[in-house]
Amino acid sequence: MINDEVVKCIIGGENLMQPGTYKFENSLELVNYIYTQFKKVENSEAGLNYLLSAVSKAINKNSSLPILFKLKEKGIENTKDTIILCFAMINNMMGDDSFDIKDISELLSENELEHIGRIRSFSSSNHLIIRQSLLELERPNVDFDFKLSESLIKIMYDTEIVETDYTPKCSS
Repeated sequence: MINDEVVKCIIGGENLMQPGTYKFENSLELVNYIYTQFKKVENSEAGLNYLLSAVSKAINKNSSLPILFKLKEKGIENTKDTIILCFAMINNMMGDDSFDIKDISELLSENELEHIGRIRSFSSSNHLIIRQSLLELERPNVDFDFKLSESLIKIMYDTEIVETDYTPKCSS
């Protein structure tokens, strides 16, 4: 079944896969944009190719924003890694203290091999995001739930994604 927006785009001759061309004012706007694009994939409103294209263009057009500079300092330049971290930040700001990497990985993977490889690298602490101490296992050796690290929380403060009085959601 095709939704009304798709029909309007088709009739109007618009490109359905054309990502936004936004230039963002600050790091929070960019992180939120990346999160909302990911949610479109999660809600089956868009596909992986759309997500990767939209996020890549947003990153390129906003390369001077502090969040991208800080992530680049940590070696995070891969679009999928950036999506994972943006998801984690907004997810935490919305009140969730952790998230299951398996669910995100599945949506970001082009095939099962990529998905399994990402899960293994996260669970074995070999993934760049984990090696750079940006995320950490919520309960080591128990599950695939990850939470923000102190390092990522500091980046959120430093890049003004959150105000200095923000209290991150933490597991008890």
